[in-house]
Parts: sequence; C-alpha cells; structure tokens
Amino acid sequence: MEFFTTKYINELIKEEYFSFTHEYYTDILSNPNKYISIVEIKIWEYLWWYVKLVNSWTTALQFGLLALGVQAWDEVILPANTYSATAIAITNIWAIPVFADINLDNYTIDYRDIENKITNKTKVIIPVHLYWYNCDMNSIQSIATKYGIKILEDASHAFWGEYDWKKLWTIWDIWAFSCHLSKNFWTFWNGGIFFTKEKNLFDKIDKYIFPDTQSIEVLNSLRTPANIWVMEALVLLFKLEYIDKIIDSNLELYKSFIEKYKDTNMIFPKLDLEKNRLHIRNFTVLSKDRELYISNWLWRKYYEVNLLEHIAFKKYNKWDTLKNTGVFFKTNLSLNFHFWIN
Repeated sequence: MEFFTTKYINELIKEEYFSFTHEYYTDILSNPNKYISIVEIKIWEYLWWYVKLVNSWTTALQFGLLALGVQAWDEVILPANTYSATAIAITNIWAIPVFADINLDNYTIDYRDIENKITNKTKVIIPVHLYWYNCDMNSIQSIATKYGIKILEDASHAFWGEYDWKKLWTIWDIWAFSCHLSKNFWTFWNGGIFFTKEKNLFDKIDKYIFPDTQSIEVLNSLRTPANIWVMEALVLLFKLEYIDKIIDSNLELYKSFIEKYKDTNMIFPKLDLEKNRLHIRNFTVLSKDRELYISNWLWRKYYEVNLLEHIAFKKYNKWDTLKNTGVFFKTNLSLNFHFWIN
C-alpha cells in the first residue's frame, strides 16, 4: 500500500489545494473568516458537534480552561508525563498545574492518583491520550462526577481516536485537538481545534478569538486574537477526506516497524488491534537504553530534560508522589514517530 506520510498526503492534495486557492485568492484574502467558517462547517459535519479553529492546540486548551471558568490560583490536574504545552496552557492563565502519576501499563494518567490530588481548589482534570493509548476515561469520569469537577481532554494526538468501542468525541463534552504537522490531521505547520457538545462553551470560545470584551482573564491569556491563518485552515479542508486512509496507513507502518526492529532494544506500544482502531499517528517507541539514543539521535535538545525537570515547573513537582513517572523517565526515551515516517 502507499503510506500516507506527511510528504505523500501533501503531494496528494497539492494540485486541488493550489487550484482552489488560485481561483479564489482575492476573495480568500479579502474575506478570510468566510473560508475559515467553510472549513469549520465541514469538520463540524464530520464530528457532529460544535467546532472552532484556532491558531494552535495550546490556544484551544487555554481557551477551554477559561470557558470552564478556571481562574488564577485554581488547580488543574494533569499527568506528569506529557508535553510542556499542557502545563503552559494552565500557567498562562495563572492557574496551578497539579501533576498526577502515570500508570506503567500505557504511561497515561493513573486515575487512582487523580483522587489523591483533588483539593477544594481543583476545577478541571486534563487527561492526555498518548502513544496510541487512550486514558481510562470511564474511571476518570466517575471521579469527576463524584467531586463536581470538569474534564478537558488533551486529545492533541487523538483525532479520530476511539475509546470503549466509541469515537472519543461522541462520549464526553470538550476536547482540544492539535493540527500541528506531527499529528493525524495537520496543516502546513500549526493549528488547533476546540470541539464541544455544549453550545454555551462554544459561544465563549468564539468570543475569545476576536474578543468583544475587556475581560482581564481573556486579555491576560496571551492568546488573543487567535484566529487560524486561512491558508492553514484550507489545508484541512482537503485533507479531511483522507483521514481514514491516513490512520489505516499508519497502522500498517506500525506493524512493519515492529517486524523491522524486533531484534533491537526499541519497545513498541502493545495495542489491541482487534478491539479498537486507535489514534494511530503520533506513535512513540520506547528505548530502554536512554543514554545511547540521546547520544546517537539528533533530538537531544528536545529530550534530555523531561517535563518535571523543566525549570518552569520544578516548584510544582512532588517526586515522592510520582514514583511511576520517575521510573518511566529514568528508563525510557520517547521518540516521535512523525520523524521516523518521514
């Protein structure tokens, strides 16, 4: 089969994309919001609920927190193993990131530790779907309901993902998807999708993008105005019809990589391919020989410091409560599959 890598899919849509933008170029530049709305409606029809496109995933997550009423000094629980932007979205609005431990079965947030971290200041839980694995959302939902806490899913890796035999976005209320070029559904470089079933949250996000308010929370978000560049949005319009093929293609790549590297020290996620078709794109391999790969790969600047050792977040860390995360960081190295397949 033809693998739907970034290079291949860009070549596939190139003629159609440039033909469209050439024909409507003047109108696109004169009325960018008109064309962004066209793309949003197409994605809306695909996902069935309310969609807003913004300039990045971090913006989508940050606006989601604001829409849920998170204010300065409120606490937001997130996994200790995630990309720094998840925590940055919290600190950008002066809220407090509270790191929960991960489980060692799939390296996502351990729902049992979430309950340990809840206080009367906790407003939101951010589960992060990673390495093709989905978090245990049924258990997380039970905890959130018990304490009256909102859930905002970091689904940046999980566009078109499934959980418990259902599409992720048909189950809960609010997500932030990433359209960074390393994800399932990508633009030239960056973009984000805020997605919700709740009309009131959608209306709030819409106002944050071009605010008609002088709300100090919005102005201090460092994210306004936050419209996606229209040319980036139009890329999504032409890629949308290929999303199934992209994911199926990457499933085949996953199988081929397991065979190719079976005699190395690279460890691949153990997926139940019969039960669900997962969010197969940003697949991460795990190396038990961390130092070897740090020295041999060209990504040292990205991987030698993990999130919990980052200078911006050290003061929030309580290593004695994050034992599984400590084990993971000391023995594993995550390598982004996006770079491998290119």
